[in-house]
Amino acid sequence: MALLNDVIPVFCTAEICGDVLDEFFRAAYSSPDFVNEGIHGDIAVLIHDTNTEGITHPTNPPVSKPTSCPFKNETAEEIWDFAQESLRYPIFNRAIAILDEQTVVDKETCLLVTTWGNPRQNKRAGLRC
Repeated sequence: MALLNDVIPVFCTAEICGDVLDEFFRAAYSSPDFVNEGIHGDIAVLIHDTNTEGITHPTNPPVSKPTSCPFKNETAEEIWDFAQESLRYPIFNRAIAILDEQTVVDKETCLLVTTWGNPRQNKRAGLRC
């Protein structure tokens, strides 16, 4: 299993089923942007605990549904603040993905929050890249 290496954190603010989590990570790892750059897997990690010190490996499908959802109903701003305060290299904190209630409904989108651009951007994106 690969070690963490500048991976993007993924948060759930709603109860997300394992199938949707699998699809998210499969789609992320098969994104043409990553494939074209020669990046294969190991780019994201599911953050399902407020104690991130124990996270040592990226998340790969199949993904089990987390047993807890500590970020349930938190806003993108609250999650962003948590990432800035709690995440350190090798977990990347300048871009985060949030699987939320809209993800539960459409099973096709997530919320991306990045610092690329000024001010910080919140944008819905498709799970299928």
